[in-house]
Amino acid sequence: MPHLDALALSLLGLDILKITLVFFCCSLLAMLVGLGLHKAVTARRRQREHELGDAWRRCLDTTQPSPASLPPLRKLRDVQALARALRGRDGNARTRELLARSDAAGVLQRGLRSRDWGTRYASAALAEHLRCASLFETLLGQAATDPNWRVGAMCVQAAAALLRSGAQFEAVAKALARLPEVSANFVEGVLRLGVAALRNASDPPTLHACLRSALEHAEPRQLPQLLMALGKSGLTDLAAAIVARARADGSVGARTAALRALGAMNLRDELIEQCLHDPDDTVRIAALRNCTAYGSQAVPALDAAMRSRNFDVRYAAAATLRALGDSGREALRRIAAAGDDAYASHMAAFALGASLQPQTPSCTPSR
Repeated sequence: MPHLDALALSLLGLDILKITLVFFCCSLLAMLVGLGLHKAVTARRRQREHELGDAWRRCLDTTQPSPASLPPLRKLRDVQALARALRGRDGNARTRELLARSDAAGVLQRGLRSRDWGTRYASAALAEHLRCASLFETLLGQAATDPNWRVGAMCVQAAAALLRSGAQFEAVAKALARLPEVSANFVEGVLRLGVAALRNASDPPTLHACLRSALEHAEPRQLPQLLMALGKSGLTDLAAAIVARARADGSVGARTAALRALGAMNLRDELIEQCLHDPDDTVRIAALRNCTAYGSQAVPALDAAMRSRNFDVRYAAAATLRALGDSGREALRRIAAAGDDAYASHMAAFALGASLQPQTPSCTPSR
């Protein structure tokens, strides 16, 4: 009996080994077949996208293509092929006409209703890239209802690139206010994108009227980003409106943003001179960085700021003096050599790249 048990156990082990080997071989075969099928499908998809891109390029190069000659757009990847075909081409009237005659907007609209958030995100990004203006309301509606805030943010960004009126600009601003997850830099970037779109679609008087209205109705939380967006867009004709709105708001964020906007436009203003003595160090630093517009006339104010007990204020003053050129460097050398204020001398030496070692003061200043 013991010999029979040992023999049965050996046979059972061999059967298990055979089953394991068969299972391994079947799994390996299935993996190879799957990889082959994936490669074939990917190759056919790339060939389809390449052919579709070539067809669209031929249509764009044709003087008057007929509607029947436009390649069909059925899936999102077809629209992606169209976007690649349009890469490097300007958005002239003829290109926009071809896009309007295609079914790109319909495909993207279906993509925005997809259950997959990646598909919705890609559809919004393509709507921005292709400038599908007919999707403006759809994008804002999707931004208000989408459960994924990243998709909502992408929809608002795409809508900002498509806007054509002041009312649409304010609608984009309101949609941004409903997205508390996005950063202040993102809000500023979207507003700058909207200003650029509005500038392309309007004449200067209409543009200025629309943006003045947007300034008037801006929410306090969003006002600093709007002020900086206008300044970085180079709208010098709105400088007085930017300053007036910041004064009316009175907050530190609004004053700082207005100063940064003036600095982006390299303009002088009474607000800069007043904020050099602002009790808030953030506002004062923004005013100091704007003193480059005043040239050598700003040296006395910057010299006084070098004596501040706040490190950031001293740094801003030293950096601005260095940016002024010869007059500013001369002031830095004078402060570094004077030695009457060790903190100012250290900062001036640092700005000059020197190796001066003034005596360290005995008291520690407040930062």
